[in-house]
Amino acid sequence: MSILKSFFEDLNQEESKFIPALASDNLGLLMRCAINELDWYHYNYSKVAQPNDEQREQLYILQLGVSRIIKTVLESRESFDVPVVTTTRKPDLTMKVLSLASGMGIIQHGRRVAQTIASGVGEIKKIGQTKYEIVLPEEIEDDDFYERAILEHYNRESRRNFADILNHEKLQEVEKEVDQKLSELVYPFMDHYIGYGADPILDDYFFGLASHELSLQEGYDAYHYAIEFGGIRIQHYMLALKFLVSHSMRHERFVEALVKKCPEIKLENILTISADIGPFVESIRDAVNYFGSVYEGFEAIGLDKANQIFNVLTYGRENLNLIDPPGSPYPLSIKCSESGAIRALFGAHSEPVRYLLESLRFHFPKDYDKNQAAREASLQRAVRRVIDEAINDIEYLENVKMRLNGQVLSDIDLVALEKSSGTIVFFQLKHQELYGAEIHSRSIRNGRLKSQARDWMHAVRVWVYKSGIDAIFKALQLPKSWSKNPQIFQVIISRHYAYALKDIVSGESSSFANWPQLFNAVQLAQKNHKSPTLRDLFSIIKETQQKAEKVTHLPEPPVKWKVHELEFQITQEQSSYT
Repeated sequence: MSILKSFFEDLNQEESKFIPALASDNLGLLMRCAINELDWYHYNYSKVAQPNDEQREQLYILQLGVSRIIKTVLESRESFDVPVVTTTRKPDLTMKVLSLASGMGIIQHGRRVAQTIASGVGEIKKIGQTKYEIVLPEEIEDDDFYERAILEHYNRESRRNFADILNHEKLQEVEKEVDQKLSELVYPFMDHYIGYGADPILDDYFFGLASHELSLQEGYDAYHYAIEFGGIRIQHYMLALKFLVSHSMRHERFVEALVKKCPEIKLENILTISADIGPFVESIRDAVNYFGSVYEGFEAIGLDKANQIFNVLTYGRENLNLIDPPGSPYPLSIKCSESGAIRALFGAHSEPVRYLLESLRFHFPKDYDKNQAAREASLQRAVRRVIDEAINDIEYLENVKMRLNGQVLSDIDLVALEKSSGTIVFFQLKHQELYGAEIHSRSIRNGRLKSQARDWMHAVRVWVYKSGIDAIFKALQLPKSWSKNPQIFQVIISRHYAYALKDIVSGESSSFANWPQLFNAVQLAQKNHKSPTLRDLFSIIKETQQKAEKVTHLPEPPVKWKVHELEFQITQEQSSYT
């Protein structure tokens, strides 16, 4: 048996020791308290201007552990004795739950470490019966540093601009009215809990905040609004997601208003709330129809479709595998029974868009596969749109077949032609799925991307070299007078991730970028050139890749993890830590 396989089995063995306590929880109390603790920790974490390493690590382990507790509890029982349990925070129960969450979080972290080893980073040694040492290389490259930096730049600018709008005098008046409404409408419920009324101004205000935040998340614009999953447009799912996130934002502000109004009520007891599913589904229907009515051609939904949307956005016994891999997105709500659900506040601050996309893939795999093809056309339109905003007189061809001796070598998704400079750019477009923190998915999908890119680059080189300029002009429907010495470039555009291509795409006439990098290159072309050309744009894309110096993660101090009998320590070769 390999050491890595043995490590996986020991992780499973230690996790099995937690299952009896969770399976015997006939009320779902441990699960409810675990969800409470994560919401409470994140609430305090979000108030810290610059969280330290220990706080980040605690949140990371707690998120992994609570996700695993939810999955394990629901998997262990067909139902609870009550639809959904409600309780205040108690020290003895808190300690028990945090111990469970910590243990299961460390096990999930161990699985992520094992997946990292399996992907080729570091090695694992067995140093005892159930003791392991993971040795990381001296340097671990931060592959997506530059892609992440560009995305974070645009997000910061968007948030800054949005903050400037909110600081406008008229909107400051709205904010005052919102605060007043929050204070007026909130009230104590059953001594320890919270109740509040509704008001249109609160609905509109928090929906606007949620819409802006979701628009910054990767995957937000993955599909055209009219694309359907299970007979319902992605537009409707996204409107419902915005509503759920806005409700979490609003609830958090109501909580703060109530504690200010009634100091005897503890904030940690009212952060996580339950919902009756019937009224919950009705509120989704009403919100989708209300906020969707402003869009031309919008189709209102009834309770049947609202219920389907609820099932997609809610985690329960019907979709247990949705959060099985370590690093999966955290749910926004958890279905405890046919009539009750828990609203998980942390889910709104985690990766709600990725949760929606993963859930759509789970519930409607055939629609998901079918709709993937439509995304290429959307990316084609998007590339054309941003180039046309900066460069004049560009012509385009789509889906050009590269034929040689009667055989199709491959195709070119988009060809950009600039007659004035005699420039031709072949674009290959890849719409990768988001993988977030899922290491296994990252390894599989990046491997697939590299293989496809390698094959395409080879096909282009063979076609250009062996076909000759006349055959290329014929395939591109160009007259012989177009240019005697055209310059041909190849660019691979990956919607989300492109860093994996750095060792695949080589040569002076080839480059790659993800969508934010392409957009940024177009903006730089406009800034640096009075009348930018396709060649200028390619040069900026290429220069961006060539100037990108290797960035490594900071050295990690040695750390030991222990759960029951299992121990694993992580060290780094030639670490500077002493």
